[in-house]
Amino acid sequence: MIEPQDNDVMNATFLALNLRLLRKKYQWSQEEFANRVGLNRGNIASYENGSTEPKIYSLLKMSELFQVSIKELVFEDLSKGLQKENTILPATLPDIENFLFRAKELEAVFKGLHTCCMFKTKQWGEEVPRDVHILVMHFEELYQAAQTMLKDHQNLISKVHNCPHNEE
Repeated sequence: MIEPQDNDVMNATFLALNLRLLRKKYQWSQEEFANRVGLNRGNIASYENGSTEPKIYSLLKMSELFQVSIKELVFEDLSKGLQKENTILPATLPDIENFLFRAKELEAVFKGLHTCCMFKTKQWGEEVPRDVHILVMHFEELYQAAQTMLKDHQNLISKVHNCPHNEE
């Protein structure tokens, strides 16, 4: 059992700060957050400015919604954990350039495989055996998935490249 040593410390809560912080993390308006927990926007505004506190069943809904315990929601400063969670380690410019180079290499490999497959398929003409046709269809699906993943990979590299840590 926790022994109260200082009433101010035991009574300090981070509820208002944490509710606002988590709501903003999820990019919800007060109205949207209120709808998710079955309240109105005024309730949320009052909780966030610390003028009132939610009833226990609302607190339980909020803790489930944000996937944190009630104890964490009320007594812990969650902003410290969110800062760590959102921190991206700075990548060096050579690392980023290497990732970009490798992505372009992969793009060329995929394109070459696709071109080869299409060339071989055309050689069969109208008489493509059923099993080859099925393989070509599966290859096309894999090729499209690879293209999508490659574009996502390139977009991620671009975002990291433009990250404030890397603008030195």
